[in-house]
Amino acid sequence: MHRFTFLVLLVLAFQTARTQSLLSADGDRIVDQKGNEIQLRGMNLGAWFLIEPYMISEGEARSQWQIKRKMIAKGATLEEVENFFEAWRDLFIQQADIDHIASLGFNSVRFPLHFELFLSPHQREVRNRIILDSTKAGAFIDSLEKWQKEGQLFTDGNAEGFRRIDTMMAWCRPHGIYITLDLHAAPGGQGNQLAINDGISPDQYWKGKHAHTFQSITTLFWEKISRRYKSESLIAMYDMLNEPNHVIYIPKLRRFYLRTLQSIRSTDSHLALIEGGLWGSTYLWMRPRFFRNKNINGLVYNLHDYSGWRQPKNKREASLLRTRYRVVPFILTDEITAMRYRKKNNVPIYVGEFGEMGYDWIGKKVKLFDNLKLSWSFWSYKKMDYNGKCESCCSSIDQIDLYSSFGREKCIADLKQRKIKFYPEMINAMTTKK
Repeated sequence: MHRFTFLVLLVLAFQTARTQSLLSADGDRIVDQKGNEIQLRGMNLGAWFLIEPYMISEGEARSQWQIKRKMIAKGATLEEVENFFEAWRDLFIQQADIDHIASLGFNSVRFPLHFELFLSPHQREVRNRIILDSTKAGAFIDSLEKWQKEGQLFTDGNAEGFRRIDTMMAWCRPHGIYITLDLHAAPGGQGNQLAINDGISPDQYWKGKHAHTFQSITTLFWEKISRRYKSESLIAMYDMLNEPNHVIYIPKLRRFYLRTLQSIRSTDSHLALIEGGLWGSTYLWMRPRFFRNKNINGLVYNLHDYSGWRQPKNKREASLLRTRYRVVPFILTDEITAMRYRKKNNVPIYVGEFGEMGYDWIGKKVKLFDNLKLSWSFWSYKKMDYNGKCESCCSSIDQIDLYSSFGREKCIADLKQRKIKFYPEMINAMTTKK
């Protein structure tokens, strides 16, 4: 009986997998291989591979590696720190979370990646020396350049990052959930905000003597990813660079995308997400026509909608905001600018992130996105409590002290026991038809 049940489940899983098809762009729509329009509605899995300090109520450390350094300063050994983070990655998101996301009717997840998890154990150990002594950053960068020249980067198919992606696909496949692979932390950090990219220091990615190294290694990363997963229909798209910062680097950003896309397109036809400058919102000199003229297609354009933080305070500000909507054709900030850009450029738009506001604002946004058939992914599915409650997530774990051995042990114990709070108001805001 048990064997028969297993075989039935295996057949059902196989049939589900067969219904998935590689997504593509048809004008301003995302479609499957039969030409059916697909609206991605899903969740970001933030704080899993990369802990942004604010997501654990950390007010001092500016990045994940600085969180690790602070843990060591408070008495932990480097081995204890790495063991904790590995346990966190084992437990913070589990198959039960994907099952829950599927049960709510969502059809996609956006999976934030950290490049260091795709390094070999020795290469990760070299990077970890920065935690103990930030003056070792130069030595790590020199090592990166050496490894790149010798063809030793991202070559270990059993590296943790690859294994985690494969596990995620196994969790998502029975539900037919699409996965967006999002490079959240690129080598060197893709801007000046270290919290979102775990960079060593600000702005190394776009200027200075190592900028080209970081960018070319990022291109190499996507070459390796695309070769490994080129036939995987569960993957919706490659989000090549999360929230690159600064408008002044847009020409360099455009050249990076061109090089990377040309490399990927030699073997892979997955959708590729373009994120503009100024935290993924500004597309000056990066309109779809530029890439189409270079024979690069299959692009989706990104919008991160945190417009709830920028509500006009008076009539004058409201008037200026409306003027900007009318006269600036290359900035995406909300559904109004997204629809204008989509119509003008005949390209799909994906709201890769939105949230950080109360459930009433979220509910209104989801209704607008759905009415306009904009694909979207909520930031973020799970966080840590703030004073006993999280008002901007679907689920949370108790706030804990990462800087004490007791706090870390309690955190891991809570995750093992799945002591998770769910917030029906937020979930209903995204799942209840209005």
